[in-house]
Amino acid sequence: MTAPCSPPPQAPPAGADAPAPMPAAVSQMHRRIILVAGLISATFVLATALAHVIYREGTNTLPGFGLYDVDSEANVPTWYASTLLQVCSLLAFIISFHDAPAQRTGWRGIALLLLLMGMDEVAGLHNVPSRRLSEVTGLGQGYLMNAWVIPAAVVLIVLGLVYLPFVWRLPRWLKRALIMAGTAYLMGAVAFEVVGSRFEYEAGGVDYDAARHYSFRFEMTAVAEEAYEHIGVLATLAIFLRHAFLLNSRFVLDFTQPRCLGVPAV
Repeated sequence: MTAPCSPPPQAPPAGADAPAPMPAAVSQMHRRIILVAGLISATFVLATALAHVIYREGTNTLPGFGLYDVDSEANVPTWYASTLLQVCSLLAFIISFHDAPAQRTGWRGIALLLLLMGMDEVAGLHNVPSRRLSEVTGLGQGYLMNAWVIPAAVVLIVLGLVYLPFVWRLPRWLKRALIMAGTAYLMGAVAFEVVGSRFEYEAGGVDYDAARHYSFRFEMTAVAEEAYEHIGVLATLAIFLRHAFLLNSRFVLDFTQPRCLGVPAV
């Protein structure tokens, strides 16, 4: 005899202090997803850091180092980081169909932003005008050598103002969690990027090349930058998984009760 489907979980009201508890099996599945993703991220970050600690400038000739160096382009960590962002984008898009109508446009905007961030992670488009912008502004003598952070800061301020109503309507736990995750990501993407630019400039100027101007301070700052970015994205993934489940997006997230997958969202 087949057990009846359990009632779908309900999303907490706006301003709720904490999310409603999830079924143990679903909670365990979410933890496993984050654990596996986190272990992969930690492996790349720690392997890169240890290589620099042990070999220093010898990393330039270390066989296979370029394949897992988190500060290199077009390698395994780059594609992995892009994939994490794309998964978060997909979850945000799914959430947009299940959240309150007033929130749907906001979630789809987040999905689009994460999609573009994932594409840029691989293409590195933000680096194309960066040095040229620093030359034009005359601010390329250190901290702002990678001058893409200037327009990025402007965009962040504008988005922050535009998204204030959206954030205000979120449940309190979700609001706090997303702010913390976003802060962690920006610590890496902007704060450590600015500090690293200074070390990079001191070591080799605008033409820094690890093979000719190796700087241990810069390389470790770059590792810290990537670590904070991974922490922010992994936290976002965990938050989106929980919120999607609470909104009854079970056709994606709940594999524990297959006969209930057709239950529509409330």
